[in-house]
Amino acid sequence: MTTKTKAYLAALIPLSAVAFFNPFGVINDQLSKFLFLFSCCLVSVILLFNKNPKLRNYPKFGFFLLYCGIFTGYLITVLIHGQGAITALITLLPIIFAYSCFFIFYKLNIPKSKILNLIKILTILGIIVYIINRIFYPNIIFGTKEGGDRAGMLRMWIPFIELQILMLFYYIEKVAKNGLSKNMTLWLIVYGAMVILSVTRQLIILSFILGTLLYLYNTRGAKKFIVAIFICAICITVVPHLPIVEVITETTEQEAARTNGMENNVRVIAWEYFTEDAQESIITKIFGNGIPALQKTKWGRKIDRETNAELGGLGLYTADIGWAGIFFYFGFIGTIGLLLCLFSAIKESLKLHWHWITGWLLLITITSVSSGFILYYHQIVSITMIFYIVYGKNRSHYIGIQ
Repeated sequence: MTTKTKAYLAALIPLSAVAFFNPFGVINDQLSKFLFLFSCCLVSVILLFNKNPKLRNYPKFGFFLLYCGIFTGYLITVLIHGQGAITALITLLPIIFAYSCFFIFYKLNIPKSKILNLIKILTILGIIVYIINRIFYPNIIFGTKEGGDRAGMLRMWIPFIELQILMLFYYIEKVAKNGLSKNMTLWLIVYGAMVILSVTRQLIILSFILGTLLYLYNTRGAKKFIVAIFICAICITVVPHLPIVEVITETTEQEAARTNGMENNVRVIAWEYFTEDAQESIITKIFGNGIPALQKTKWGRKIDRETNAELGGLGLYTADIGWAGIFFYFGFIGTIGLLLCLFSAIKESLKLHWHWITGWLLLITITSVSSGFILYYHQIVSITMIFYIVYGKNRSHYIGIQ
């Protein structure tokens, strides 16, 4: 199989995970999942008839614990919560396949430079989709109508936003090591703008903090101190007066006033619900509950009534509290397994001096306290692509930064 063919197969997986950007919203949730599962199966079958590298140099124990948590969660879903075996399996399949994409990318064994090019192409396509949707808003050309106005700012779907942040970090490190050029300035502005346009506080703040640290770590001598002083001056004099910052500050203050303390914060309540209130016993805390089939089974309907705001629930969603969601679905075992995978990748990226990847993995780990990067299958695919860059065969392949 040629490298070009492998690259096309690799591209098929993340594109199918976003339902090929779902033109005019014609692809519903079930069909979207089917397209993703079918694409993964198709690539896997093709790989069976080709010579592939043996799996090595990856966090075996971490993946083992993660899959153990998924399996035990499935058993508890069926045996304790009474969800049908087939229904429980179908509900689990997208997340199982998503984390298994790491092994597909590993077996494809594409040069790291090609994967990096693929990531850049995906982000460019995501930017084009965002621009088209913004031009034609309130009519949505790609995806579904989500987000809307947020305190005067239009919040819309940005495909592959997690990879936009990765590329921002990539260019920050490249500028720190090789100096600024017109091309790199353009990409820094584009990817920085996409992070800001996400209108997501934790992403904007963490991207700024980690991006600044990344730049300072990779600069030397007086330049480091000059840049640090310049950034501090900008933060004090310019940033507080930017419209996007004013909107985020206003929204934060309104939420703080509405919740009247952390104990009334919806994410804190969600954490308590999914880690304590919704747990049957210590058994489910250790081994997980599996994923409820909302509106399809008795247990699923119960969870839906208690959490879904549209049904009179408290408005608690696992997508808002990623790590608590993993704990609820796959228990202590699965949570530890995923943490081991992420921490091991962080350690390896540091060894390889790929600090832009280190920063990105830290961002994913931290923001998943209050977001769903580790739960949405299309974003899990992005995580597994980075795992491949870190752990894949011939890890020292040149990937763009010297």
